[in-house]
Amino acid sequence: MAWDTTPLTDNRVVGTWNGTNCTATLTINADHSAQVTGFPVDSDGSKVTKTVDGDGSWKLGPAGDDAGPHRLSLTMGSSGHEVESGKDGSTTVLFVMVGDPDDGVACRYLRASSK
Repeated sequence: MAWDTTPLTDNRVVGTWNGTNCTATLTINADHSAQVTGFPVDSDGSKVTKTVDGDGSWKLGPAGDDAGPHRLSLTMGSSGHEVESGKDGSTTVLFVMVGDPDDGVACRYLRASSK
């Protein structure tokens, strides 16, 4: 998987995204609401140890010093989570790093449908 240098837009992220290496689902709605099931929030350094289900909201934002939005900020209750974007060939993927990024524990999502 490579970093995605194409800025994210609402049209590119709205839809249902299914985890490919985790049992999570992320639904991104056009009204900036979101629903998650099995969303990973903690790890022991080698695997996901805690997930959550619930409703939240989202917005697009830049990743680091990048010029365009490459990150989806997901808020559920008082907790914020960063969802990064990448490319697998020509396919956009979303992923969530869980715990210490140096550990490399992540959940990868592919879009199942758009709304």
